Amino acid sequence: ASTTRTSNSGQGSQLGRPGGCGNQRGAIQGAQTIQRGRGRGLPVAARATRGGYRRVAGAGNTTNDSIDNWIDAGHQPPNPDILFESVPGLQCNTDGFTEAQFIELFIDENFVNNLVLQTNLYAQQYRDGLDQERLAKFQWKDVDYVEMKKFLGMSLLMGIIKLPNIRNYWSTKSLYNLPVFRSVMSRNRYFDILKYLHFNDNAHLPAKDDPAYDRLYKIRPVVDHLFDKFQQVYQPRRDVCVDESLLLWKGRLLFRQYIPLKRARFGIKIYLCCESDGEVSG
Repeated sequence: ASTTRTSNSGQGSQLGRPGGCGNQRGAIQGAQTIQRGRGRGLPVAARATRGGYRRVAGAGNTTNDSIDNWIDAGHQPPNPDILFESVPGLQCNTDGFTEAQFIELFIDENFVNNLVLQTNLYAQQYRDGLDQERLAKFQWKDVDYVEMKKFLGMSLLMGIIKLPNIRNYWSTKSLYNLPVFRSVMSRNRYFDILKYLHFNDNAHLPAKDDPAYDRLYKIRPVVDHLFDKFQQVYQPRRDVCVDESLLLWKGRLLFRQYIPLKRARFGIKIYLCCESDGEVSG
């Protein structure tokens, strides 16, 4: 392994200071040779640092030719052979967009219509499996596009305004009084939609011993839709990093992990594509 050696005396001390670059060549020429193994000498070369230069031991001969391999502190490496031709950033013009229009970039009309179709389908499948006694008490009105958008909007708002219990959003008490929820949809209707909310047809669910079995089958349309939208709406920059992250989850899940050193500890391990400035792209 190469050995790093820094000298604070004589001319070599100028290498670590940005203002001491005037006599750098003489400092390198006067540097000692570091011994390694059976008396083999390694020349002291210069390595660029944020503040200037520092001397390091490297392979090669001890002639003065190796001293000429200087690297400026502001040196930029050549571009890679693979050219980056994409245009990073948002792939659509969002000038003058409202909050609802930003959400519709990802939750579009096709997505909502699929929710309407699958929710009504599951309610019908649930009804067909009831006996006569329970069928007499069954009450369901098919949800439409407008009502489903209201349901999604209220659910998103609940994530912003957090209350101890979901029923508190319709409470008339002064402590929890939020009239916007009561004005948009009744509590019973919201819970009916929440009960039958579905994203995929259960009739086509593969058996667990089927090679095509997918543990995420029930939410697979949501995952695929959002992945496609993320790629269409935003293009990451050239420099990206793929790293793992732990998504907090304390419920029942087969692939839930427990990592005591993580802040969340319990959760789902996912992989993130992060840009060099910290933005998560997917």
